[in-house]
Amino acid sequence: MKTHWKLCFIALFIFFHKDLLADYPYLKLSQVINVSDYCAMGTIVRLDQNYFYLKVERYVFTSLPYDTLKIRRFQDWSCGRRISPYAVGQRELVFFVKSNEKIPEFDFLLYGGGGESELQIRNDSAYYQRWFSLTERYSLPALLDVLCDALDFKVQHQGKPPSQIQELLRSFHSKSALHQQLITDEKFNWTGEPDLREGAISCSLELQVLFRNTPNRIYIKGDDILFLSMIEGEVEEKEKYYLVTPYGKDDFEYLNIYRKESEGLVPNDFRKLFAILDLPEPDLIMDNGGTDSLVHYPPRYLTAEHIWRNALSDGAYPYKILAYTITVKSGSSVFTRRLASTSFTPEVINRMERLLDGDLIIVTDVQVLYPDETVHHLKERRFLYCPYPPDN
Repeated sequence: MKTHWKLCFIALFIFFHKDLLADYPYLKLSQVINVSDYCAMGTIVRLDQNYFYLKVERYVFTSLPYDTLKIRRFQDWSCGRRISPYAVGQRELVFFVKSNEKIPEFDFLLYGGGGESELQIRNDSAYYQRWFSLTERYSLPALLDVLCDALDFKVQHQGKPPSQIQELLRSFHSKSALHQQLITDEKFNWTGEPDLREGAISCSLELQVLFRNTPNRIYIKGDDILFLSMIEGEVEEKEKYYLVTPYGKDDFEYLNIYRKESEGLVPNDFRKLFAILDLPEPDLIMDNGGTDSLVHYPPRYLTAEHIWRNALSDGAYPYKILAYTITVKSGSSVFTRRLASTSFTPEVINRMERLLDGDLIIVTDVQVLYPDETVHHLKERRFLYCPYPPDN
């Protein structure tokens, strides 16, 4: 009878909360493997408010000079929670990334919003959390064997054309069904847009602006086979877009677009005049649409984005937050922490969840990686928390 009521409760919970639970699309394990730079197996030997400390038994992806790894803890939220609370003694397989390679300040970060990056190990099995508390069990020896091959595939397929990548995949897939499931060239894509090279700016022919000494992505719809050129610039053709990098000193530059036909290029088929600008200083955004007031839920992250034509960019300008100091002033109370990634630590998130109307958040000593791979310091930014703004 108790089991019957438990099942009824679970069914009712899923029914009434199905929209909430569906908000976050959990990553498949193959996607976690593809996006992670590092993978290590070990045991949690220490915990604090922001990090867990993993005593490393072996590195599966890319060895690091650490016997114990300090990794940012996963923070439970409405659409994702860890399979079980953190505890010293837990043995697990962890996939993670480094927040940046540019400055000495960095964090090791889990990937994904549902606790997918940590596979708990019990006996000779590893458990992957595919949706809330639902797990998939893998034989640990078989999984480690596939992961070693997955690393080989990640290295070997770099820079290869799609046909060679598919041939390489077939060679790995022939080894086992688990190889077929876990070794893919699929990555997680929030937007559904094509997987594009990092470090390039998204543009279109309507934008009329290109940034100097920076790869700009140009999308051209249509079935025509095109050839693009720029007198003082470089053009690289990709599968679904073009990379255009102006390097001249002029403020304007023509992009020449030709159609390819059987007899050759159609001369001067189309020319587009672009303004050539230096990379602008981005704005600091904290869940606030670019304003100085925070009027929604307490923030959980800080980003650097360029505001274009009084509209918030949609992530097309890939500035990357490297490190910053965040201070919360509430009356006579002052809370200050130094962070090394765009997302807040659990400690800072907990502090943000206790913001009061009128509290001041100050962001200082901000280091940002520009799209041209240079590091810049941004000026201070202040945000006022006012969850109940006055009516206009």
